[in-house]
Amino acid sequence: MIKTASIIFGGYGLVTGKSWGLRADLAALGMLLYCTIFSIGTFGQAGNFPAAIFFIVIAILALAFSTRFILESVKGGAQ
Repeated sequence: MIKTASIIFGGYGLVTGKSWGLRADLAALGMLLYCTIFSIGTFGQAGNFPAAIFFIVIAILALAFSTRFILESVKGGAQ
């Protein structure tokens, strides 16, 4: 529940151009990435490979968005 709220809160900050939006979104994506990696192991050990593949896709997307936001902030594109 807290992950969902933090992702929505961070996304709101990004969309509205708030100064804290990027930091909040990166923190939320970090939480999401941590949970997806844990879920990959849990579902993989249980033999539920469709769920594990789903979480692999989510982890890759979270990593891609995090990387994009970090690179954007290094270039100075986001405040």
